[in-house]
Amino acid sequence: MDRLKHIAIIGANREGLNLLPILLQDRTLKISMIADSNKNALLFKLDELGYKLADQLFIRTTSNLDDIKSIENLDIIINASDDTCAQDFLQQPEFRNIEKLSPLSAKLVWGLKVEKLNLKDQGADSRAMLLTSLREVVDAIRLTSDRKELLSLILRLAIESTNAEKGSLMLLSKDGKYLTVEIAEGMEEEIVRKIKVPLGEGIAGRVAHDGNPLLVSGKASEEEFRLMKERSDVKSALCVPLIINKAVIGVINVNSTESTHTFTQDDLSFLIRLASLASEVILRSKEYEEMRWNTVKFTVWKEIDRTLGLNKPLEKRLAEVCGKLSQFIEGLGCSIFIFNDDTQMLHLKASTMTDTKTLGSFAVRTGEGIDGWVANTGKGVILTDKDHVIDEPRKAYIALPIISDDRVVGIISGQLVSAKGLLPYQESFLREIVNPLAEAIQNYQKQEKQFLKSNKIIAVDETGLELISIRDPEKLSNIVATAAAAIIGADGSTLRLRHDGTSKYQLRAARGLDDEKIRASFLPAEKDILQEVVKTKKAVIKDFPKETSPLVVSLLSHPIKREDKVIGVLTLFNKILSGAFYPERFNKTDIEILERFVIYVERALLNIMLREEEKIKTQELLDSILIGKEFLEKRAEEEISRAKRFGKKFVVVIIHIPSLATYKEQDKGKKLIIKVLDSIKKKVRNFDVVAKLNDERLAGLFLESDEGAIRIISKLCNAVEGGSLFDKNILKEEIGIRYGYALFPDDGDTFDALLKKATPKVEVLVGGQG
Repeated sequence: MDRLKHIAIIGANREGLNLLPILLQDRTLKISMIADSNKNALLFKLDELGYKLADQLFIRTTSNLDDIKSIENLDIIINASDDTCAQDFLQQPEFRNIEKLSPLSAKLVWGLKVEKLNLKDQGADSRAMLLTSLREVVDAIRLTSDRKELLSLILRLAIESTNAEKGSLMLLSKDGKYLTVEIAEGMEEEIVRKIKVPLGEGIAGRVAHDGNPLLVSGKASEEEFRLMKERSDVKSALCVPLIINKAVIGVINVNSTESTHTFTQDDLSFLIRLASLASEVILRSKEYEEMRWNTVKFTVWKEIDRTLGLNKPLEKRLAEVCGKLSQFIEGLGCSIFIFNDDTQMLHLKASTMTDTKTLGSFAVRTGEGIDGWVANTGKGVILTDKDHVIDEPRKAYIALPIISDDRVVGIISGQLVSAKGLLPYQESFLREIVNPLAEAIQNYQKQEKQFLKSNKIIAVDETGLELISIRDPEKLSNIVATAAAAIIGADGSTLRLRHDGTSKYQLRAARGLDDEKIRASFLPAEKDILQEVVKTKKAVIKDFPKETSPLVVSLLSHPIKREDKVIGVLTLFNKILSGAFYPERFNKTDIEILERFVIYVERALLNIMLREEEKIKTQELLDSILIGKEFLEKRAEEEISRAKRFGKKFVVVIIHIPSLATYKEQDKGKKLIIKVLDSIKKKVRNFDVVAKLNDERLAGLFLESDEGAIRIISKLCNAVEGGSLFDKNILKEEIGIRYGYALFPDDGDTFDALLKKATPKVEVLVGGQG
């Protein structure tokens, strides 16, 4: 005699407890336990329904669901509870191989079994009644998520109604190449797990291939059915296809090992109708699963979309997305990488498998490994178990590109270990979710680039204003080299300026070249790029393979021009990014920033050059105009002789500036002299003469003029008196400017007499700021 089947009931509601009279009639069953999380409620309900558990039934009651685990040889759990905690409880590994039924299914199985015996005694057709009742069950729970329970019920009814001993429901694999067992009765579990029937082989394979039901009486022919293994114990069998939308998705098998038992055409017809119901259950469960998961996907999609729209740093948003995906897909370890244009690498930004803050910077090169290949090709990769081992979790590796504007901006990478593996709807969701991720990453990168660019432009403008104010050429060169490297983010820099009158560019300042090995690697490369910049008059980026040139991987060189001629070259090497361990390459944005910086450098250099040129011109002017008393006396004697012969007149003017000698060696003193002389010169003619008598006196010889000279002196005096001639900031104290003049021949006919007559007598006071 077969052992009793032990049953536990969870939930003490009316529907569950109403099963007790039916279950107790079946002598093959033993109700071992009734469990409810509220023990008082359980006892109250039993009393309300009029049920009294006799001691001789040995049915335990408990409020602790974990007590169910102590039942030895537990076969069936009937879950009549609406509590989701009970559903979660039954998902524990201890109950993996225990059959789980709803109260409705249990009533159908054992209620119809009793009714079948009654109908048989009355000679009625129990199969018609069974099919009608089963149809009612299927219609009543068409939206159930547990199709396995219904399929188990259908298979059990098929076995019992045809008096078979064993049976199985098999489904085609995704690729349609073989059948695997979904539900089995009367077969050892270890054997069930190993069964894999190729399409077209064996009885089940033949039915699945042809789509026609089979009734086999007697031992099946190995040659006819290409049996994989001879089954001497099977004496007769029924096998019918499961068909959905005219396509075979699997088969139902029942068989008997008794030589005296043979199946009939009525059995086959009944099994065909049961198979139709089974196909309907599978179809409806698929539709329900699709609808349910679409709802779940929509909810998760909305949560992720909301998360990506939050005003948080991108890393935090992506971390939340990884967390939500791991919750949505059981057993998923999720990571998100972002592609960096500067490094040309994938940088880990978020992960549920590691603490990215503790890990620091982690990057993958494009083209290396699965993730790198996906980033390089833009094609997704999903790897799953080729041959799944029973009792082991299913495993998958996922790497999907995140693409925006036909460009890979990142990848979503995942490692999955779970009992169910990666389900189709989960895979489709991952492929869909990369779209909002792509948009969020692209927006972030645009904003980040603009932010960094704006900050660098601000730094350039602030530094540029400082550069323009610098007067010292050496100081300017040092700040240019240092600031350029700091703003762009370079390891080092050099500034070269063209030596006057040559084509050589001398090194004026350098940063980051203290190491001899770096100099040995940088200088030859700098020489080549300098020649290219001078030739093209444009900025140049030159990159080197990191494998052959690890110390210098990238150069950015920009011309410094004046009047479209290259007067200098500013070169940077090795871009350094925040958080990166190795130098990277420069890009177009770096050129734009450096171009703006060089504009200020050119202005600053121009200011210094103009000052130097002004000094040279000033000295030349002093040298040419301040020719001295000897020249003036000689020129005056010549003019006296000529004036006497032709009866002409001329004027001698003397301007006396006290304390001028104190300032003669200073820039301010020179400027004062130049300003006075320039003012005089503008008011004289080309053939007039201005000379320096001593450190404090200037003299002018105005030829062939009397009245005209008087007008010039008058204007000069007005300029002095009006303050337009002298800059009061030049002198530190108030001084008096004196002047006088003499007319030839009225005031004397010799140079000495004219000088004596022109001795300055009129004084104009000029106040300083001291």
